[in-house]
Amino acid sequence: MDIGRDTVGWEAVYVDIIEVLLSNDFATVKLSIYRSAERPRLRIYDANLGFEITLDPLEIEALTRLGHSDFGALIAGTMPDED
Repeated sequence: MDIGRDTVGWEAVYVDIIEVLLSNDFATVKLSIYRSAERPRLRIYDANLGFEITLDPLEIEALTRLGHSDFGALIAGTMPDED
């Protein structure tokens, strides 16, 4: 098992797969962290619709520069219509 440290002191232990299921009234997603060709990746799987995306650390870092309002256009197309 490899152990690494980032610049703020977080310790990372790399294993083959770590999975977490997150759910609320509108969505259920499974997050998986795994190694792909010896590089860690985050897989986000939409358990309701079957969509998935795999992100590398640079792509995940880019998400940290977005605000919640930046996700509005993506979310608007997935929310149920209110009558």
